[in-house]
Amino acid sequence: MRRGPLTLRIAGVFILTQVLLSHGLTETQLGEPPKPPASVDGLPRVRYRIQQSTPTFSVDTSSREQVRNFYNAVYIASESVPMNSTADQANCFPGTNAPAYYEATFTRINWFRAMAGVPPITQFDPTYCRKNQQAALVMSANGALSHYPPSDWSCWTPEAYEAAQNSNLALGSSGPDSITSYIWDFGTGNSAVGHRRWLLYPQTRIMGTGDVPKQGPYYSANATWIFDGHYFDPRPPTRSPYVAWPPPGYVPYTVVFPRWSISYPGADFSSANVTMKSNGTPITVSLEPVQAGYGENTLVWIPMGLNANSYSTTFPFNGTDTTYEVSITGIANAPFTSVNYTVTVFDPQLPGSDYIPLNITGPAAPVIGQPNLYSIPQIVNATKYQWRHAKVGPTNIFDGAEAGLVNFDAATSSSYDVIQQDVKARGKYAFHLAHPEPADQILTLKYPVIVCTNTVLSFQSRLGWATSNQIAKVQLSLDEGRTWITLYSQPGTGSAGELTFTTRSIPLTSYAGRTIHLRFNYSITYGSYYPQTSAGVGWYLDNILITNAMGWIEPPNIVATTTNSLTLTPSQLTQLGLQARALLFDLYPIEWGPVLFLTPAPPPPIIILYTPTLSSNNVYIPFELQASTATLFKLLESTNLIAGWTTNTQATLISNNNTLLFVTPSVGPLRFYRILAH
Repeated sequence: MRRGPLTLRIAGVFILTQVLLSHGLTETQLGEPPKPPASVDGLPRVRYRIQQSTPTFSVDTSSREQVRNFYNAVYIASESVPMNSTADQANCFPGTNAPAYYEATFTRINWFRAMAGVPPITQFDPTYCRKNQQAALVMSANGALSHYPPSDWSCWTPEAYEAAQNSNLALGSSGPDSITSYIWDFGTGNSAVGHRRWLLYPQTRIMGTGDVPKQGPYYSANATWIFDGHYFDPRPPTRSPYVAWPPPGYVPYTVVFPRWSISYPGADFSSANVTMKSNGTPITVSLEPVQAGYGENTLVWIPMGLNANSYSTTFPFNGTDTTYEVSITGIANAPFTSVNYTVTVFDPQLPGSDYIPLNITGPAAPVIGQPNLYSIPQIVNATKYQWRHAKVGPTNIFDGAEAGLVNFDAATSSSYDVIQQDVKARGKYAFHLAHPEPADQILTLKYPVIVCTNTVLSFQSRLGWATSNQIAKVQLSLDEGRTWITLYSQPGTGSAGELTFTTRSIPLTSYAGRTIHLRFNYSITYGSYYPQTSAGVGWYLDNILITNAMGWIEPPNIVATTTNSLTLTPSQLTQLGLQARALLFDLYPIEWGPVLFLTPAPPPPIIILYTPTLSSNNVYIPFELQASTATLFKLLESTNLIAGWTTNTQATLISNNNTLLFVTPSVGPLRFYRILAH
């Protein structure tokens, strides 16, 4: 949504209108968390599952690399899954969603539960899901949240009303994104982090979910049922006696939020005190009021005076691993009176000291027609591995937009031309990215590039009219586009910006051996932005060049194995690239490891040697070749096998197709002969 157009007059040249992204329902809204049921009579207990095929997760949060892989493989797998909903808010039709979307939400819930050290939920109940779908429809159709929606609300049904009472509710997001918002628990009514407490309640085994997408004037919505027949069960074992978020150990910065919490059933936190240090330096902490009634008793605090009520407040992170020491004292009615633990906030895109590269060991010159064994290091939680191999060759890419979108896929708004001729560095055309709507505008290279030690990406860039919220980025992916690493970033200046093109050069040496995908992303964050697409507004790109790289000449052949080794039998004398990656929990791939370049070699020749003969002071040594491409032959001789071999320079080779004959003068004492073929 847009509000309050701001008109900027630019030195009498022309007028641009800068608009402001609304911080209303373009952001997720959370209501207050639901109250627990007085009774679980009639609520289901574990009996069967629908939709889900997600395995049980486990992760050691004391291992940075385990958490990094767990995030990049599993959490990211639940991002950007299409809902494919049949819901229709205008006609009060709840519809259904794609099974994969339910699966993604299920995965996201259990990712957080595994990180927090509590048992997974085991199923989505189909009745819950049906009722949740109706509740999500009601919230979206009315543009508001209520656990007790009145009967005069649009699309109201008794089942929607029931689900609303028993569910976490979100407006402005859906599915996995809503689950993350519940763990975040921002907002003035969420100082008790009740949504978080329900999602991480150890006894819960069954949940449900319902979602509707944003359509026309209607916002997306989610309802996640969080009560089941196990509510009053004995508490199952958890990794730590308490349940904390963020949990002790390594935690990706993207899931660390302003409100921190620790929970234990029956604990009295009314006199508790919290102190924290950041990399050894004390930081301020403010306690939220202790509130019972949402799962386990919980203490909530906010570090560094952050505004936990605002969706726009993220937890500070400077790009390097930051360790927070937490000390809590004054706990009553629990097996412990104090708790001490550390949380290390880190960037999961950056490998740490415990990173295990998937370097392949095995022959670099495999013999064609013969099996060759290759292996990679074992990865924790990997139950399967994938290998891919294909012909490779030099790849140099140049694109000045003269031939259109030949090398790039454009994910852009349809209201402007990505290929234009008003602003260019040279030639007739250049690429153009603008923000007629507040969404990232992206050009992605259509095929992967294998980086060599001297590979360089260069391009000519001109960032014109843009605010600081409109950012030109060059990004790289090691996992086929699931996650992106920013190589280059340039925010707008709020003015005319660059009036000419500048050549930018990015060495890719640090990614040597890796297979990468590249994209140019004109991103946007909340705040003011220029929505115009006229000349001089936005980001212009020309003469994109990648040099000294390698690429797949043909689509790679992918082979799955249950172990960390592969037997490969090459069939041609053509250079190959071989890569491997691990699959966590059978389903979730981590990034591909470095490419091992293979130069297949011919098999050694088969030489059939016949009995030499002596005649007229010459030695005749006949032999025959089979299955060989050898074209160079030498006759070696020795008088003493221990002393070694020397080349006989007097020998003459006589050829008759596959039958050959060495003739050499017979001199001196006893001789041993050997034939060498190349």
